[in-house]
Amino acid sequence: KISKDQFRKLNGLIKLETFEQLEIYQLDQRLIKPQVFKTPMHSKNEPFRTFCMGDDFQPVNLIKESNEEYEIFIPENNEDFIIVLNENYSSFWQLYVNEKNYGSGFKIFDYANGWEVKERGNLSLKIKFIVWPF
Repeated sequence: KISKDQFRKLNGLIKLETFEQLEIYQLDQRLIKPQVFKTPMHSKNEPFRTFCMGDDFQPVNLIKESNEEYEIFIPENNEDFIIVLNENYSSFWQLYVNEKNYGSGFKIFDYANGWEVKERGNLSLKIKFIVWPF
């Protein structure tokens, strides 16, 4: 539980209006990140705070096949990058790049799923939540 003063000091909240005891806030748009995105390799060890207020990410074309599977196509890639699944980290999430299994990846920004991708050219990525077989 935080006090009203602590709440008012939170970064990323913009006070819009006050109606007697009711205060209306807007969330800073920089805090809203896409479900899946690319980020540079140097982001691997960045803290959550950097993720929240940073703008060093690139949205990707995403097809959500289901709640357990995402498909991404990255044309003409010529750099190493980290692909981030903006979900709580779980080793059940697996990345496939051009059908090659990259495994469960690592925790990035203190909570999300990340994988280093060092492939070049036209990339077809799939992120799947796999619980079977163990």
